[in-house]
Amino acid sequence: MKRFLTISCAAIALFAISCKKDNNPVTPGNTNSALTLKFEHNWGAESFRFGQAYLSSSNDTITPTLLRYYISNVKITKTDGSVWAEPESYHLVDYTDAINGVVTFTIPNVPSGDYKALSYLVGVDSVRNYSGAQTGALDPANGMFWTWNSGYIYFKFEGNTPQAKGGKCAYHIGGFTAPFVGSRPFSTTLNGDLIKATPNSIPQVHLALDVAKLFSGVNTWDIDTTNSTVHMPSANSVKLADNMQRMFEFEHIHN
Repeated sequence: MKRFLTISCAAIALFAISCKKDNNPVTPGNTNSALTLKFEHNWGAESFRFGQAYLSSSNDTITPTLLRYYISNVKITKTDGSVWAEPESYHLVDYTDAINGVVTFTIPNVPSGDYKALSYLVGVDSVRNYSGAQTGALDPANGMFWTWNSGYIYFKFEGNTPQAKGGKCAYHIGGFTAPFVGSRPFSTTLNGDLIKATPNSIPQVHLALDVAKLFSGVNTWDIDTTNSTVHMPSANSVKLADNMQRMFEFEHIHN
């Protein structure tokens, strides 16, 4: 009887160890990493939140209710100068999904190595605009596609403001043909730091987004004297796109 109990206990222990290994799989021979991009949202020196009133550089009071934008064509550059580009690189950042002001997405299958630079497009490239509506992050159901214009909205901000007639402002930035191109590139050399991608690791790149710069990045946007709504590619949407480009900033890396 004692011998039976000993064998049974050993079998149970072995089963438990096997289950534990299954919960933490390691792929033999895997040489790839993953890369997480974390976007922290602020309004100047303040944390960004829906429903909170902020002052723009023109002293307009704005209470945000919606923030959504595309990050696409993510590329990272190795210390030897070679570039790795994420395939099918389209990510929709929706502030509704934020946790403590941060929205995160992870890119799989990044080749191992040391990377010295990061770049991406704020918006959607012209190829996918010409291809029409897509699926996944590019699904029109996400509310980021102009059916009448057969193009994507790259950046969408809406809010309440007493400075606008009707008490609301809405800025939808898009356009993929000159002279009203609404996408903008962003690149950073990571302040001399490196993304160290090693097998089965997940480095994190932290980026800050200052939403206040939508109204002051390059062009001062005064709701009293300019439009409270932009809903199509235009000279005004180009001004806002130039501001949008200045909103992004590299912060730090966790390897």
